[in-house]
Amino acid sequence: MIGMAPSTTNRGLVAAKKIVRKAVFCIGNVAPNCQADDVRQFVENLSVHVFTCFLVASRRRPADDDDDHVSAASDRQAFRL
Repeated sequence: MIGMAPSTTNRGLVAAKKIVRKAVFCIGNVAPNCQADDVRQFVENLSVHVFTCFLVASRRRPADDDDDHVSAASDRQAFRL
C-alpha cells in the first residue's frame, strides 16, 4: 500500500526506503537495424527512467504477416523495456 500521509503527522512512523513504481513494456514492430540503446534513448527523452532494455523474440505470430514470404525474425524485432 502506498499513501500520501503528511510527514509531520506521524513522526515515529516513517518508510524504511522509497518505493519505486515499475512497469514492463514490450516495444514491438521495430526496424531490424534499431539497437537497444536507440530504444532506451528514445524512451528516456520522454522523461521515463529506464531500468533495463533488451532484445526479445517478436510477439507477433508468423500467421499475422501481410507478406508470407518474409521471415518474421528478419523484418522486425522487439524489445523488453
